[in-house]
Amino acid sequence: MKSCKAIILMGSRSDMPHAEKIAEKLDRFGVPHIFRIASAHKTPLQVLEIIREAENESQEIVFITIAGLSNALSGMVDWATRFPVIACPPPPTAFAGCRSRCDSRADERSAFCRKNL
Repeated sequence: MKSCKAIILMGSRSDMPHAEKIAEKLDRFGVPHIFRIASAHKTPLQVLEIIREAENESQEIVFITIAGLSNALSGMVDWATRFPVIACPPPPTAFAGCRSRCDSRADERSAFCRKNL
């Protein structure tokens, strides 16, 4: 059986507190993980490089993506990899109360992450 690890991919360093909460849960289940930071908007080639490196590893990977209002990172990673992607954006309060056009979907994802992580 192949081993598995999670790549926690953040859009920016400001997502680290949320990523650390996710990492705590992964630790409880014994899932190894690494942190990576790359933006779908500002450094898309870096995102693709992280994915390429993961695709070449001999173990199974799950990407956990953390990105802001547009959450473009999750879609980009999902498009570029064969591995599963779990979008876990920070709660809306992290954006100083700003709301996106996809509020209901973002709220559902955040609620899922808060409940399960």
